[in-house]
Order: sequence, then structure tokens, then C-alpha cells
Amino acid sequence: MEKYYAKKSSAETIESRVEQKRPRIELDMRDIVANPGDRKPIDDFHHDIRDEARRAYLQIGPYRPAGLKFPKTKKDGKGQSRGFVGSWFDQFNWLEYNVAKDAAYCFYYYLFKPQQAGFHTEEEAYKARLTIMLGIARFLLLQALAFRGHDESKTSRNKGNFMEMLEWYKKKDPKAALVTGENAPGNNQMSSPMVQKDLARACVEETRLIGLVMRNMNEMRKNGWDALFEEVKEFCLLNNIDIPNMEDTIPVRGRSRRRGAKLVSYYHYFHHGIFNVVIDQIYYELNNRFSERSTQLLRCVACLDPRDSFANFEVQKLVELAKIYKDDFCDYDCIKLAGDFRIFIDEVRNDDNFDTCTDLGNLAEKIVRTKRHTAFPLVYRLIELALILPVATTTVERDSSAMNIIKTERRNKMNDDWLNSSMMCYIERDLFASIEDEKILKHFQGL
Repeated sequence: MEKYYAKKSSAETIESRVEQKRPRIELDMRDIVANPGDRKPIDDFHHDIRDEARRAYLQIGPYRPAGLKFPKTKKDGKGQSRGFVGSWFDQFNWLEYNVAKDAAYCFYYYLFKPQQAGFHTEEEAYKARLTIMLGIARFLLLQALAFRGHDESKTSRNKGNFMEMLEWYKKKDPKAALVTGENAPGNNQMSSPMVQKDLARACVEETRLIGLVMRNMNEMRKNGWDALFEEVKEFCLLNNIDIPNMEDTIPVRGRSRRRGAKLVSYYHYFHHGIFNVVIDQIYYELNNRFSERSTQLLRCVACLDPRDSFANFEVQKLVELAKIYKDDFCDYDCIKLAGDFRIFIDEVRNDDNFDTCTDLGNLAEKIVRTKRHTAFPLVYRLIELALILPVATTTVERDSSAMNIIKTERRNKMNDDWLNSSMMCYIERDLFASIEDEKILKHFQGL
């Protein structure tokens, strides 16, 4: 056997042991700070001394300043004054207080909160968790799959596509498991049905920019030239780029001077020959992609959105919507509808029953419950017509089969907003797939 194994000298063995021996990490007691607002996280201690740091903090105990008069403040300067109560220290042995921040902390949570590998702060863990949820939502929207399940309890064998995919994700990626489910705060799971719908709505906001883009293009063509011209001149001066004299003339594009081409100034050429032409081409492409009638319906129906106290309400556009349905509204009805809508909006904005309205279906229910469908029959008729449009007003003209794919027999209770989100993301799948997660998350945070 000796010919297969070379003997190591005793000197080599001792040397290798010395190399393998690591220096002992000592706990610096200056890092043990009593005030919770000034402590560094336990995870920032070297892993060899974290338990020692915990023992040191346990010997000190929670930080509880004595003889302090706790300040009382009002939220946003309104309501009842609130503040920390000193007797809470006797009721809760885990409670501690930071004077500078006027904030309470859980002592044991600081010491033993779950470690989140690869995430140094709660904010990073939250962003990672939210990105996972967005990834699942995007996949389901692209495939036109249902989110919810009939039974989403822990004992269920089929919790629905969203929750089942989340479970699969946790098994596939250990880091995902550390920031979701049981390892996420109970009030910050980011997997509730409301969060799922908000994520879908944020996806739509990044995808559905039709009306906004077209309005901006039209406004830019009318009033955007002067501002852009000044910005370009400033850029040229800053970068030493020659600027031609705008009063000098050049031949019209495509003609030579020898053939008697019409001469125009540089200003006219840049303004009308380039700027306006580019805007018109973009506008033309948008009109080809989305028919004028579909775009008009989009803008008009958006004015019926009950959120934020009917912030998008415009009488003129709602009357314009009624005129589209000539069989349902005569000329007199359209004139009367304008006055009825003003009275109706004034009433519902001052009625607490309508504060919780989030979509057209919910608005119609509240109108019936408060008997306003009899007082404002024309208004209610228009809302009914908007409800039966479903998403045909957006892109069903392009792909009518999408409705049959998404709104199946098992998903026949989808409200307008949820159906609209699903339809838009599925039909505009190429555009939706190209949008970065960061842009969608920015919209989600703004909801």
C-alpha cells in the first residue's frame, strides 16, 4: 500500500494544521449598544460571535429610559393626541423605547428575527418578495390563466395558479423561500387577492398608453415646437455644434435648385418638414393600430371611472358617448343627459355610500340600492351600455378570440376592471413582455 500513498513528514503535517487554524474572532463590547435606535443589526456581526452578541444584549435587557415624559403628537396635526405610555413597560417584558426617534421596539425580534440570506435590509427583502409576485402575475397574464383558486387554505390540494406557482417558486429557489410565506411578515405577504389585482392593474398602466400618447402627440404638435427648438439650440451651444441661420433658405426636400425647386427657410424646414412630419407619422401609426372609434370609446368610458370621487368625470365626453348610441339616445336625451349628469355627480360625490366604488359594476349596484336609477334613468342607461361593452372597447376588434380564452365558464364572475387587465396584457403580450419589472413596480407603488 505504501507505493500508492506518499508519506507526509511530521513537519508538513504541523505546518498544514497551522495554516488551517483561523484566528478567533473576539466580540468588541463597544458594538453592544443599549439604545435600539443606534444598534447595528445582529446579521452585521460576524457569524462566529452572533450568539455571544445576543447573550450580551440579554444580560443588558431591553432599553427602558426611566423618569421620561413621553411626548404626545397628532397625526397630520389632526385628531386626538397620542403617545407612548410608560406603564406598557410593566405589561410587556419585550418592549423597549428610543427617545430620539420616539419609537417603540421589540427586543426579542431584534435578537432573533429570521435571517434573510442575501438581503441586508427589510427593504431589500420586500423588493425581492414583490419582484417574485410580479413575475408570477406576469406569467399568468401572458398565458391568460386564472389567478385564484376555489380553496386557497393551507390544507387545500389545489390553491389556484398564483399560490401553487408561488409554492413551486419557493421550492425551486431557496432565496425566494427566505422572503415569502412563513419567512415574510404576516402583514406583508404580498400574495393577497388585492395585491394580485393591483399588480395586474400596474401591468396594464404600463401597457395601455393609447389615449395618453395620442393626446400628448396632438398637444406637442400644437404647442411643443418652440420649447423643443430652444432645448435643441441650448444643446448645440453646449456641445459646440453649428446652428444654421434660420432665415437662410434651402430647396424643398426632394427637389434641386437647378430644377426650380421651391425655397423655404431653415426654420420652416425643421418645423414643418421634420418635426410635424414625424409627429404625424406616429399619430398615423397609432390610428392604424387602434381605430378612431375604439379610441373614442376608450376616452369616453374612462370618464365614468368612479375612483377618486369621479376624478375623470367630463360631461362633454359622456354626452359624446351617448351620441354614439343613436338607437338608445335621441337628440333631446343627449341634451337632457348633460344636465342630469351634473346633478348626479354632485349628489354621489357627497354621498358616503359611493366612497368605496372602485369599478362600473360596483357603481351600478350602488345606484340601484340608493334608487337613483329611477331618478336618473338616462345616466343609468349609459352606465349599463358601458358595462356591456366589456373590453371590446379596447382591443377585442383585433383579436376577438381572446375573450373566449380568458373569460371561461369557471371565470364568469370577473368584474370589468379585472377582465380589462387580463385582456389588455394578453392581447398586447409582445409589448407587455418587453416592459421592465422596475417600470411596473413603480406604477404598483403609486396605486
